[in-house]
Amino acid sequence: MHARCSTDTVAPRPHSVRESPARCRRRPEAASRVGGIATSPPSVGAYGWSRLPAGYEISGRTRGIAGWLWLAAILCAVSGQGEPATRSVPWDLGTLDAAPKWTFLERPKIEGVRALTFEGVPYRGKPTRVFAWLGLPTVSPGEKVPAMVLVHGGGGTAFEEWVQLWVGRGYAAIAMDTCGQIPAGHYGRWFRDDQGGPPGWGGFDQLDQPRTDQWTYHAVADIILAHSLIRSLPEVDPDRTGVTGISWGGYLTCIVAGVDLRFKLAVPVYGCGFYQDTVFANNLDKLEPSAAARWLESWDPSVYLPEAAMPILWVNGSNDFAYPLGAMQRSYRLPLGPRTLCVRLRMPHGHGGAGENPEEIRVFADSVLKAGTPLARITSSGRKGTSAWASYVSPVPIVRAELNITRDSGRWQDRRWEALPATLADGQVNAPLPEGTRVYYFNLFDERDCVVSTEHEVVAADSAPARVLHVAADGDDAHPGTEAEPFRTLERARDAIRAVKQRDALPAGGVEVRIHPGEYRVTQTFRLGAEDSGTAAAPVTYRAVGREAPRFTGGVRLSSFAVVEDTAVLARLPESARGQVWSADLAGAGVTEVLPFTLGGFASGRGFRTHPAMELYVNGEAMTLARWPNEGFVKTGEVPGPLTLTAWDRRPGAPRDVSGSTGIVPRAGSKNRTPGCTGTGSGTGPIRTRRSSGSIWTGARSCWQNPGTPTATGKASVTTP
Repeated sequence: MHARCSTDTVAPRPHSVRESPARCRRRPEAASRVGGIATSPPSVGAYGWSRLPAGYEISGRTRGIAGWLWLAAILCAVSGQGEPATRSVPWDLGTLDAAPKWTFLERPKIEGVRALTFEGVPYRGKPTRVFAWLGLPTVSPGEKVPAMVLVHGGGGTAFEEWVQLWVGRGYAAIAMDTCGQIPAGHYGRWFRDDQGGPPGWGGFDQLDQPRTDQWTYHAVADIILAHSLIRSLPEVDPDRTGVTGISWGGYLTCIVAGVDLRFKLAVPVYGCGFYQDTVFANNLDKLEPSAAARWLESWDPSVYLPEAAMPILWVNGSNDFAYPLGAMQRSYRLPLGPRTLCVRLRMPHGHGGAGENPEEIRVFADSVLKAGTPLARITSSGRKGTSAWASYVSPVPIVRAELNITRDSGRWQDRRWEALPATLADGQVNAPLPEGTRVYYFNLFDERDCVVSTEHEVVAADSAPARVLHVAADGDDAHPGTEAEPFRTLERARDAIRAVKQRDALPAGGVEVRIHPGEYRVTQTFRLGAEDSGTAAAPVTYRAVGREAPRFTGGVRLSSFAVVEDTAVLARLPESARGQVWSADLAGAGVTEVLPFTLGGFASGRGFRTHPAMELYVNGEAMTLARWPNEGFVKTGEVPGPLTLTAWDRRPGAPRDVSGSTGIVPRAGSKNRTPGCTGTGSGTGPIRTRRSSGSIWTGARSCWQNPGTPTATGKASVTTP
């Protein structure tokens, strides 16, 4: 699928200009480089690892390794124009704008990039350090290159391949870890630095901590510090820097775009604001309402995006599982600067090629930071009746266009999209909207195969149902099914809909059954048939509502347990168990039919013709039926040497080695069967045997004589030479 992007022109709107904090201007004196990269003065005591995975090592004077070179002096001149910013942000931007102390690591070694750590902000009153990969392209003396700051997403860490990608494009690049980790281990389970900051993601469980000890605070601070670090390098032009992040990294990019105004561009991939409208709403739903509101006020990107004035490229997919188009649209309408949209049909979600390599990201960065040829720009768009249109300008010829539509409603993640042809003529694209279109947008492809997208427009909003029925765990099926007097069961709601259909057709807009949180006991399968179907114009919908999901269970909750005192039962228990066995009255709990426990299997005389046994669950975990031994198996005995088996299947044959082979079960009722054999098969059947650590194991069938046991259970015998 082609990458899809667009640029929408946003007219400047009135706003109060807020000065960013006065930035320190750093002038390196006697600057030196290691491998072409300048370093700042190290402190081995501050940076020494107290524990490291294999393959990681710090260089430093204490190890006798020459080459600790640093910027001898850093002068900070504060501009006298304007007052420091008064924006309400938790970060001390005056401090973060200065390059942090940092040092290279000897290991890990990767071609074309260097590993380093830099000082982060304190966590719980203690210093922190941040791992990063840093790369520079080959530069001529005095040459300066643009730079990119790369922010990984959930499950990730600092990725050296991402840095190499941008170095190959002629950029300096830095990728830092935002969760107190280093890239040792594997995806989602990286080695944690014992001097790292708080773990990710989201910090939903950290709201009781000071804001300066929460994950988002540290992650954003780490990005700003990495930006200050790379801007301080002599090879980097500090006025040509950008930031891009993937998923949770896109979320952080949105915040940073409104906080660190030194960036000249931002590219959030997938990530956006309005978390109450994303897949992460479930994390907010688990919080108390006041705590959820506090998280949104502190850490939702929508709080910071209105301050972003740089060009922003928004990259996402039509069906992204985490960041749907609705939340994305609300987010990209907030910033002050121009926006470019890249919305790909069914774009996969991930690091690597999916989120790092879309060509539009490179073209966009080159156009802003290298004066390269830009992407196309959407100048206006709209709809007249059933015809949609958009106007555009492009320095590169647009070779084709498509109209993307969906006729579906409901969750953005689940909607099906169709790509239909559109007509190009004189800087405008046109296409008719098919009947049933609910949402649409255009994609314009240029001859570089780069794509720009218009904003999506909702043509027909999800219509409200004509009638709503309510089901609640504490309801009553004698009720009318209103919100104040809900039904008790799904069956009652289903039957009410059937009655409506029998009296008359379903009303336009259909019927929605809203199932409220609670525990619902079920005794039979809930069945829906053809007679329960709705139509496109009058759908029948069953929907869970509320902060908690409803729970349907076939079990019965037992609460009245008491210590067993019945003398007949106590007589069956060992002395040590008496007084420790509890019982509950099942009949009193409503369980009136208790089937006897019946064994099944070949030795039961019933084959597998039995019924399921009741199970007891404690805290959601199934309890093990009383057995011996409590765990594992019991061996029948040790076997000293090779094994042979004589098969009684009425065929002549000498004893043979049966390790790993198939033996024969005697025919039930045959003359070769002895009274001790309890097998019930009507013919012969195979059984596997295998050797393991000096033991012979067989399937759990009868009619086998086990070595070391006194009684034979069949005519087949296992012998040893």
